[in-house]
Amino acid sequence: MPERLLRFASLTTARGWLNHPVSHQLVDHYIALRQQAGGLPAKSAIEPGRLKACLPHMVVMDCDIPAEPHYRLAGEAYIQLLGTNPTGRPYLDFVPKERHASASAAYVACMTHDCGMLTRLITTNRFGHEVVCEVVNLPVSDDAAPGRPRYLYVTLVPEGEAGWDMQETGFSQYREVRERAFVDLGSGVPLQFVGRTVEPAAV
Repeated sequence: MPERLLRFASLTTARGWLNHPVSHQLVDHYIALRQQAGGLPAKSAIEPGRLKACLPHMVVMDCDIPAEPHYRLAGEAYIQLLGTNPTGRPYLDFVPKERHASASAAYVACMTHDCGMLTRLITTNRFGHEVVCEVVNLPVSDDAAPGRPRYLYVTLVPEGEAGWDMQETGFSQYREVRERAFVDLGSGVPLQFVGRTVEPAAV
């Protein structure tokens, strides 16, 4: 099934599309940081103490080469869901090959437009068991280069399960994106994404 593509005019509006308290906590902290910075916050501005519920579900993605993001850090719940610690590895290692082009394009879009990205996707482990997850991607700058998006702070939380015992271990892939929403943070969002128009979301 083709993924549904949306765009939101603000992160405050996009927050209502999200269901999980972990997602809301990251969004709320990020909104406050953008207000303080008057734009893109620096990586050093992130306060882990304000994100205690998020940390187990969080990763930091290094997008210095936007089309080839790498994991810089991963929380315990994220590692458990993935079945391995991805730190230092390319994100595309965990994406089916048929989705490599769209996955790369998504990260390029976030870095090019300094925009947020929200997704609902299906992860599938090596036993064929599935989990539907809600994902928040929000850009921050490198402290050495303020104003330039380089990192994404990401939370991934399960929304619903279909036969997956979370104690199972096994390599997981981000098999299918059901919905993808780009969030305008002040610098626009892609109007085209892998050949398709990104439609405005209902307010």
